[in-house]
Amino acid sequence: MSPSVLPCVKPPAIYLLDTIPGESTEVVVLNRKKRKPSTVKNKSHPNATTVHTQALREQVTPGLTLAASTAPMEGAGKYNAFAQVQAAGIASAQPILIGAAQRADLPPHGVTVVIVDYGSSEGKNSLSPMRNVIQALRARVTPEVAISVTHTDLPANDFRGLFSLLDSSCESYLQEQQNIFCTATGRSFYEKLFPANSVTLGWCSFAAHWLSRVPVSIPGHIITSKAGGEAAVELKRQAATDWSTFLAHRTNELRPGGRLVVVLTVRDDNGVAGTDEMLCMINSVLQDLVALNVVREDEYARMMVPDYTRNLGELLAPFSSALCQQDLTLHQHQIVEIDDPVWKSFQLDRNPDTLLNSYVGLARAVWFPALLAVLDLDRSTIERSAIADLLESRLRQQITAWGSDSPVFRVKEIIMEIVKNN
Repeated sequence: MSPSVLPCVKPPAIYLLDTIPGESTEVVVLNRKKRKPSTVKNKSHPNATTVHTQALREQVTPGLTLAASTAPMEGAGKYNAFAQVQAAGIASAQPILIGAAQRADLPPHGVTVVIVDYGSSEGKNSLSPMRNVIQALRARVTPEVAISVTHTDLPANDFRGLFSLLDSSCESYLQEQQNIFCTATGRSFYEKLFPANSVTLGWCSFAAHWLSRVPVSIPGHIITSKAGGEAAVELKRQAATDWSTFLAHRTNELRPGGRLVVVLTVRDDNGVAGTDEMLCMINSVLQDLVALNVVREDEYARMMVPDYTRNLGELLAPFSSALCQQDLTLHQHQIVEIDDPVWKSFQLDRNPDTLLNSYVGLARAVWFPALLAVLDLDRSTIERSAIADLLESRLRQQITAWGSDSPVFRVKEIIMEIVKNN
């Protein structure tokens, strides 16, 4: 589940290699002579757009020439294997999603019913939601009516893995019914993706918290919640713009009476996001790697996880305006605490290795790509992979020091069912 493309020059795609054994990892990185970083002239994004919906008019401004990057989740089956916390949150949202499929206004008889999965990543966590939605919609339309599912994500997403999974998995929605069609589009959901009034049901889980761009850096940290002063103001503004832009495009794409279900992490009453503890550990490791001259100071200065967990007020704000109410209605929302499945399994088997592998695997699949994408362009593929392996190794030490008395993740999610007014 991935964010938008950053509007500035992008580093080359990074494909992490297999783990290099610990000793050789340190030799590859630490014995390499430090070279002057390559200089790259950044370009402003040529496609700044104004969202022309009566309800939500937000200017999408050009990106700053800042090298911090958004990136798709790690491919090659890694995200599928380790996104267990997200899977648990998605399971909690299924009753609302199924209800939305039962309530959505259908197109005229004979017209294809269009479902969109916004931010699919490699697709494993999309299988159950899409299967449930198709079953609910098929109960309402005759077998000769086609149902189309389109999965969206960034251009560099592992779509090959997605289609392989859809073709081979026994959980695939393609295995159960006829007249079901699947496609994918490799574009940001902060853009218009589909013709106006064409989508019957939209689904977006654990994706819209990723920012479309990084407007500022945060000295000494990689997570947005640690920003202060003007940086905090800029990030809050960017998050508000992105959320409004996302809703504006979906407003245009949904059919009148169409439904959109969005699942997002949400901050608790104390302003804490459930992933902060893990991200602080990653930041601590990165600072250690800077001290060891493994990560260069300018590289660390560019690093940020472009993830902004909004509070309830920020999420509900667009729906409170009179203009928005002409186009969209927030039918319902629920806040649920995700029961961390990794921790829950550990309570049964008491296997610390499994716990550690699951937590570190999730971190590498979700957050490492954005951090490693801003390494200097003179870094070789082997060097990038070695840095990732060393970051993983030292994160394991951090999590081990944390102990096994409490879960690392204490994530709350919000499930929102949104309807386009007739």
